[in-house]
This record gives sequence, structure tokens and C-alpha cells, in this order.
Amino acid sequence: MLEGVLKALVQETGQEAELLPLEEKVDRLSREVLVYVAKLPQDTPALLLLKAASELEHLADLAKRALRKAERLWTQGVTFSPEGKAELARIVGRTLARLERALTALATGNRALAERVLAEYPEVLAEVEASREAHLQRLRDRVETRASTLTHLDLLLLLEELNLGVNRLARLAEEIHKEG
Repeated sequence: MLEGVLKALVQETGQEAELLPLEEKVDRLSREVLVYVAKLPQDTPALLLLKAASELEHLADLAKRALRKAERLWTQGVTFSPEGKAELARIVGRTLARLERALTALATGNRALAERVLAEYPEVLAEVEASREAHLQRLRDRVETRASTLTHLDLLLLLEELNLGVNRLARLAEEIHKEG
């Protein structure tokens, strides 16, 4: 779903409805994980697996919200500045890469990979903050930036939350590896 958001931001087109099949798949897989975990023996990290499934569903919801916010902006005929669009796309791309590494760590029990994901978090936060500051400067310099300001800032908040979720997945990968 996050790939869909990245594509939509870059192309400045996309609709929340396009993510519906993926959201339904996430929901179905979450239910399947629940059924699977309920059948696991007592000595397995069942609770951690449930947390991971719940976190993935939450991340899917955040991705959908991000696209919904951008879609609302585009339906008003407003777009992000080229610089703002590039910043958002870069951060979404970085978030997606971190998510893929966290999922790999979760699937393989690769603790070093999970630690790498966690170590990247301060850099991502710095990039988000730099985007806020750059947006503020554009706001001072260009009147047209005002139309996209709230959406840009909202998307940065959602990206922060997405990255926190990625961190939680990486920590779960560490815990599962420790227990499993």
C-alpha cells in the first residue's frame, strides 16, 4: 500500500479506492494470522505475532489516510511544489525501504537487520524535520505554497507515525528472535 502512496505522490494522481483491494488483503491476512496464532503451542511467541499483524494493519490504515489527504488536495486542483513533492516522495521511499527491511527481519529472525532499521530512525526524523523547515521557507517565499501547507504537514505527521510503526515491527523482530 505504501508503494501505491509513493507512486501517487510522484505522479500526483491516485485515489484511496485504488488501495481497497490491498486493504482487503491486509485484513484477510490479519484474520488468518489470528487463526494461526490461536493454534500455536503455548511455548511460541504467539502474542508477538499478533502484535506484528496488528501493526501491519495499522500501517496499512496510515498509508490509506496519506493517500486520502493527497487525493483531497488534488481534487481541489492543488499540487505540491516540485521541491515539496520530491521531499515527500523521498521520505515515503525511505519509509518503504525501512518497512521492507523490518519485514525481512521479522520473517527471517535477522536481528542485525532489525537493529539497522532502528538505527536509521533518527535520520528519518531529521529528514522529516528538514522537510518541515524547507516547507516553511517556501511558505515565506511563495504564496502558492499556502494551498498545500496543511496537507504537506499532515503527510509528514503520518510519515512519522509510519516510521514509528516500522520501529515497532523491528523491535518485534528482535523479540521474536530472542524468544524463538
